[in-house]
Amino acid sequence: PATGQTEKLLFWLGVAFSLLLKGPVGPMVMGLSLLALWSWDRKARWMKDIGWGWGLVIILGLVGPWTLAITVATDGAFWSTMVAGDVAPKIAGGQEGHGALPGYHLAVAPFMLFPATMLIPAALTLGWKHRDAPAIRFALCWLVPTWLVFELVPTKLVHYTLPTFGALAWLMAGALAQPLGRWSRILGAGLMSLTCLVLAIALLYLLKTYGEPVDAPAVIFTALVTLATAGGAVMLLFRKRAALATLFALAFGIASHSLLAAVVAPRLEPLWPAPRLDLALHRLGLAPTEGNLPGPVAVAGYAEPSVVFRLGTQTQLSDGAGAAAAILQGRPAIVEAREEADFRAALPPGTRLRAAGRITGVNFSKGWPLDLSIYAPLRPAPAPVETTP
Repeated sequence: PATGQTEKLLFWLGVAFSLLLKGPVGPMVMGLSLLALWSWDRKARWMKDIGWGWGLVIILGLVGPWTLAITVATDGAFWSTMVAGDVAPKIAGGQEGHGALPGYHLAVAPFMLFPATMLIPAALTLGWKHRDAPAIRFALCWLVPTWLVFELVPTKLVHYTLPTFGALAWLMAGALAQPLGRWSRILGAGLMSLTCLVLAIALLYLLKTYGEPVDAPAVIFTALVTLATAGGAVMLLFRKRAALATLFALAFGIASHSLLAAVVAPRLEPLWPAPRLDLALHRLGLAPTEGNLPGPVAVAGYAEPSVVFRLGTQTQLSDGAGAAAAILQGRPAIVEAREEADFRAALPPGTRLRAAGRITGVNFSKGWPLDLSIYAPLRPAPAPVETTP
């Protein structure tokens, strides 16, 4: 049947918003899916019904103003920086230490798809056995080419394959519409059990590395809920109650995620340097937002977005020399140990610094230890008081 106006509108709105959020990733997924379908079917007559005219109008209307604004605001530098500083390094090598061999996304998929992990074998089996069915063929053309691209690109982060999860969910739902085969149940149960076991061990490792003894009950309870997710789901799966097993896994998996996010994670303070920096600045009376000091705060050696969210959009993400300039201008500075030597070298000889505080932690997005010193600004010496003879 012909595509309706609502479907066309939603499709092109999705493409436009994907351009605004992640640049070329959305159009890449669309293009690879269409190319794969054309290669498989050896015909593309159906593509004319997608509504290309709608697409052009919607994309120009939503993306055009932003494109014009960013080009004018940066004198066109945004585009060269995006290509040379972001896209090209990701393709050429493992950017910012996030390189990995092909197969990385396949290895982390059970954890990214938890608690639906046990349905992965059934979904793949359905895709292979019923690949000639139009709906299944479409899901495969959506899933496989995009997944292969992300596996081949040297730079890898766990969330890169998220645009393919819709296709995987489609195949999982299709698998649940019929009885699961014996091997799908065995492999699904094994994969689910292994995933939950690794997650439980990871929770205990986080407790040992970043937690305190007082955090143990919350972490252990969360680990037990995670293991119970596998236990109940696997038991129901072997009783051929796949739909009920999925509902059980979703309920306990959501509970496990919620406990991790709301109870366990906030207790692992070394993983959250930015909130601790914000709190320390306020406790020390060095937060420019209180009106006692000029801003913004200069931060050298730690440039994660969380710092800007907590300290304010005007926060100066700089290097050691920039932090030294802030101190001399009467602004507070935060200096990571790697920038300490450059920071001190940029100060005039004999400058007497006042280290007001220190925060240690971990930059978990890069796996780096952090040692952040908070420096109070230099205050000018009081002017000499003139005395009359």
